[in-house]
Amino acid sequence: MDCYIARLRLLGSFMTPWHADSLFGALCWTILHGEGEGRLQEFLAAYAAGAPPLVLSNAFPGDLLPRPEVVPRSPSLAAGEPVERARRAKVLKRVQYVTREAFRRAAAGLDFDADRQRLFQAEAVPHAVVSRASGTTAETGGLFVQTEWFPDCDRLTVYFKVRPEWLPTVEDAWEGLARTGFGKRKSTGKGAFELQAVEPCPHFGWEEEHDGFVALSNFVPSEADPVEGWYRLLVKRGRLGETFAGSPMPFKAPLLMIQAGSAFRVAREGRREYYGTMVRGVSPDPRVVHYGLAFPAPVRLPQAAEAAAPE
Repeated sequence: MDCYIARLRLLGSFMTPWHADSLFGALCWTILHGEGEGRLQEFLAAYAAGAPPLVLSNAFPGDLLPRPEVVPRSPSLAAGEPVERARRAKVLKRVQYVTREAFRRAAAGLDFDADRQRLFQAEAVPHAVVSRASGTTAETGGLFVQTEWFPDCDRLTVYFKVRPEWLPTVEDAWEGLARTGFGKRKSTGKGAFELQAVEPCPHFGWEEEHDGFVALSNFVPSEADPVEGWYRLLVKRGRLGETFAGSPMPFKAPLLMIQAGSAFRVAREGRREYYGTMVRGVSPDPRVVHYGLAFPAPVRLPQAAEAAAPE
């Protein structure tokens, strides 16, 4: 598989988190509308055959990456007064995104620069309820509030791996998604973005020193995936989109996923281009699948003997 970067420029606020599974669903709908149901079924069948055409990361602000969940073992964090150590650990825990160099250091259990913390701010935005009969707002109960996310950084980066024969389809899907917008309330302009570039990505290849990976997407592990590591969980309560949104059961079953930033140790023979699995049975409709693959960023993880070693 070849690795690429999709660079997006946000044109306003959004209401759906830019997670890989949501992006995958949106791109699938775009393939359906652009190339037809037969092409989409061919695309999805490749996952069932063990040859996924596309592996996605979550979208990240600028060139930042998620903070690895690795517990810091740097001597600089082990030294000092207990209060200072606790304060520093609390600061690091709040960090969501880090630079590429900080990502490498954090994955190795070393201290890292923590000056960037949160880059998306949630706000409750009031809106007026407009009567379809009169075209005016009601005198009572005429307001509702919805949570919207406003970025401090208007540029997002998505990393993806694609099989060469599927690249034209995936590029067309990105362009189609840019025309329609992403996520909830896209018809009102939420999740609007401009596709600035799709370019080759020189990062995230396995090297000799690597003995693990940090997931750049939320994922559902397969039975063959590694289990030793540091991770956090989230419960995903998905909902069907587009024409399925009006079905009798538009909600997916709650799904427990491993969160982006989680790190796992792998043996040399366990190195792969992706981990995780596609999940079926989340909807009464047997055609529905939930994207649960992990985009791995190979790293060198801390060894037990390194805990007390000097930098």
